[in-house]
Amino acid sequence: MGCSRKYLWIIYKLYPPSKYIPEYAIAINVAKRYNCRNVLDVGCGAGNLFKVLVDTVPIERYIGIDILDIFRIKDHRAIFIKGDAKYPPNWLMNYSFDCIFFINSLFYISTNIVDLLRIYGELCRYLIIIDLDPRIQYIHIYLANLLEGGIRTTLRKLEETVKRIGFKVIEKKSGSTHYLVLTR
Repeated sequence: MGCSRKYLWIIYKLYPPSKYIPEYAIAINVAKRYNCRNVLDVGCGAGNLFKVLVDTVPIERYIGIDILDIFRIKDHRAIFIKGDAKYPPNWLMNYSFDCIFFINSLFYISTNIVDLLRIYGELCRYLIIIDLDPRIQYIHIYLANLLEGGIRTTLRKLEETVKRIGFKVIEKKSGSTHYLVLTR
């Protein structure tokens, strides 16, 4: 399944690169705590995560993957992959990352998050999922639910799922924007 491209383009326009947006503020703090120098951003959009991290974390390599071609970063440390994150290119499987981020993207990419997390969990020390609480009716979550049939889940259910497939939750926070930091 996955979200429509037109809808994703609209969503990406709603999130400018700012340390004041809760998702990016969390990402900055987590990246500092876990020394995220080599980063994979799954569902990267325009590359906003790179833009907010580059001034606060010593990024050595950033790879972003997204189905839309709106990535506009011109920096030797940043690589963009245009493609479906459900099927990452084979060469990507040879990389090792400090951190892999899913920022408001996990549930847009696939309704089968178990397989998605298994694929990417093999490539990193820490897997970070940052998402909005589906019980709070942000307009874009409401629209995504209409288009996709209510694909997001609560933090508790997400935590149960990741534990069931072998991840350890080493940090979490609930709230309107919640997150999990996972390791194997």
